[in-house]
Amino acid sequence: MKAVILIPLAALAACASPHPLSGLRDQVTVDAGGYSFAINYSQDRAEVTRLTRVWRPDYADVQAAAVAAVIKGTGCAPDLGSVSGDVALLRMKIDCTEGAELKLPPPRDGPKTSCVGNLIPFDLSTGVFDLAIDCD
Repeated sequence: MKAVILIPLAALAACASPHPLSGLRDQVTVDAGGYSFAINYSQDRAEVTRLTRVWRPDYADVQAAAVAAVIKGTGCAPDLGSVSGDVALLRMKIDCTEGAELKLPPPRDGPKTSCVGNLIPFDLSTGVFDLAIDCD
């Protein structure tokens, strides 16, 4: 009878844990953008698990909050072009070297414009950062 109770509890306890062979040894829990996240990370990549229960969350909102959580929780710079996953689990490449900067995704084919991006400093107290883009 005890095994019947312990097996499901053990499975639930592993929900926010990385695969043992993934190499993601560090973990931190962070609140950002109205969500709570468990972040498992190494020097070059991160897995972000949303812990907050929300009915049908918007992917773009979760993605932006997850990126902010990675910056806040790890101090590393995410590669925005590498973010993949769904509203429950997102994966991304990160750069934890000293002086690393946020990497924007490569431009897509389309109308040719000249744009300049300006990253406004990240506010640790709110978990918010702004990106201003000026285009000609």
